[in-house]
Amino acid sequence: MGQLVGRPEKLSARQAEVYAGYTAYTDNEIGRVIQAVEDMGQLDNTLIIYIDGDNAPVRRHAVGHAQSVHFL
Repeated sequence: MGQLVGRPEKLSARQAEVYAGYTAYTDNEIGRVIQAVEDMGQLDNTLIIYIDGDNAPVRRHAVGHAQSVHFL
């Protein structure tokens, strides 16, 4: 991270890369949960709630803390 200090454009680009990786990983894992529930034949009887308690990219640009709740 030392190479990013004092270079806001590089830091911002790296943060976007990390967030994209986090989003891709999370999307894949949610897909696995949905597939497992579907394989059990319970998709129509299931409510999946995803709560993101960290949401660091939003928190950096907002006052206070932010949380996201996603209903799938």
